[in-house]
Amino acid sequence: MTSPTGQARSVRWLRWPLLVLGLALLTRAPVFVYPYFLKDEPTYSTLAVAMLEGRPLYVEAVDHKPPAISATYALIHTLFGTYRLHPVHAVSILVVALTALLITAAARRWGLESRASRLAGLLYLLFSVVGPG
Repeated sequence: MTSPTGQARSVRWLRWPLLVLGLALLTRAPVFVYPYFLKDEPTYSTLAVAMLEGRPLYVEAVDHKPPAISATYALIHTLFGTYRLHPVHAVSILVVALTALLITAAARRWGLESRASRLAGLLYLLFSVVGPG
């Protein structure tokens, strides 16, 4: 049986990951409103479907990026259905939140105090919304 102190500790431990996930969802909420939020999403989806159908990439379906993004879309399309972008966006948000948590943990391990390490994770989360330039 878990003691009240142990329960409080586990609840406290969950606050930070839940806050990070909540902020990731909040800052990226518009992706669930617009059908294709980014201009490249239809291309990635089309390439993913071409991969799933066994068609050769860069012959019948062309893009200038390496196939990893198309393979990621293909995997998500396999699990949730083709051309469904909400699952792609949800996975993307989860990856961003997990990356922010990993940055927090790495900063803590490298000697930053708890507040500073959390700030590092939050800065990644917020600046990754804006993107370069």
